[in-house]
Order: sequence, then structure tokens, then C-alpha cells
Amino acid sequence: MRAYQYNSASGQMELLDSAEAYSASFNGQIEIKTADLDGDGDSEIIAASAKFGAPNARIYDFTGGKLNMVKSFAAYGSNFRGGVRVVMGR
Repeated sequence: MRAYQYNSASGQMELLDSAEAYSASFNGQIEIKTADLDGDGDSEIIAASAKFGAPNARIYDFTGGKLNMVKSFAAYGSNFRGGVRVVMGR
């Protein structure tokens, strides 16, 4: 994952930080969504292993100039291998 910021003076996107959502050995698909989960006005990033993966979901925020994992959980039982579909709404 990469966090960018638009620089209006240069008209360019600037890389702020990058992080691996899962270990480098993970070769499955990852579903990424963003939403303000804690109501602070800033979006968090939700990463989940897609179909055929374990039911792992991780939530990241951007604080102190870094992407930080703030929560990790299993969305289903540990033997489930159907992946996780992330849907955000109001």
C-alpha cells in the first residue's frame, strides 16, 4: 500500500509512506477499501485477503507520517478459505 498527497504547487502526487498489507510471501489477492471508521474525519485503510485466502482483515491509519496497522482480526473461523469481501456504507 502507498499513501500519497497531492502537492498543488508542483501539481504532483508525493509519496508519504508505503507498507506491505501482508507479508512478502503472501501471493494472493488483497481487497482494499477506505472509510472513516473512527469518526475523526480521516479515512482508515481496510485490507483483506480476497477469495481463496484466510479470513484475515487489517485496518491501517496514517499518523505521524506513517501507515500503522491499528487492528487485525479474523472475519470468520480460522479454517475458512473463502477470503473476505469488504463493503463500506453509511
